[in-house]
Amino acid sequence: MPTDRTYRLTEVLRHDGAILSLATATRQLTRGRAPFQPAEGGGSKVVTYPTLARWKAAAITAACSPEAQADADHTRILCWTNANVKNLNRIVRERVYGIHAQPFMPGERIISHDAIPDPAGGSPLVHSTTEMVIRSVVSDGGNLPGDELEPVAIASHGIRRFKAGEKVAAPWTFWTIAAHAPAIGTVEFNVLDSQDQARWRKCRNALAQLAKSTTDRGDRKRYWRMFFQRKDAFGQVEPAAALTVHKSQGSTYRHVYLHPDVDGFSVNPAPIHNRLAYVGITRAAETLHVVADQEVD
Repeated sequence: MPTDRTYRLTEVLRHDGAILSLATATRQLTRGRAPFQPAEGGGSKVVTYPTLARWKAAAITAACSPEAQADADHTRILCWTNANVKNLNRIVRERVYGIHAQPFMPGERIISHDAIPDPAGGSPLVHSTTEMVIRSVVSDGGNLPGDELEPVAIASHGIRRFKAGEKVAAPWTFWTIAAHAPAIGTVEFNVLDSQDQARWRKCRNALAQLAKSTTDRGDRKRYWRMFFQRKDAFGQVEPAAALTVHKSQGSTYRHVYLHPDVDGFSVNPAPIHNRLAYVGITRAAETLHVVADQEVD
């Protein structure tokens, strides 16, 4: 008897009621998405706002609430573009920690941008798009392998300061973060300070160019080893109050604020808007907060 079977998903089982209805209607379209209108029933609710400004104010208030700060699954703002994610995270951080807060704060929820390498080699300390909570953070600094090489020092200081005697790249400022995620426990890694990012890229490129241009095989291997040591020295993380829809896949939040940049508001919505809208809608378990298609009282 044949054992192969093919199964086809015909229902969305994660949600119920108003959110399920909107998700199903969106999934059945090939372009854009179903109208965003207020709805309630079956254990969930679609909440609409007449303007983007009203939606944004409500989203920021919810993301800054004690409930959202205490519960990772309570509230999340979802966007398509990184620019909107960055802007909303900045506003939320300033509201929660103040405008003069250091770049990373104990208790803050962050997400890895890419996999965070283990400087000692082997498997990554943290995989990409892993959410963590900062346990502690310390400002630190130091030099990296290759900082003593002439092209790297010149890239760091400029030719005038190099000729004046500064033969080694300036020490790097970074943050040593201990962060916890249920799946991996507590890990420690370094994140380069944002003020050093541009200089770091210049020095990295100078080291790569040196490795490419040398004719000595031994030096070439040594320079490339320094290059990758430099590359693996720091992880990249960002706040997680707002996320792109792509990074939210696989997660469910009680309350979702879906930015209009993902829901097909463009003049000529492409099929990607339909897929983004569907993913964003189905992240919400209890309430979905959106900008209405039509003015509502």
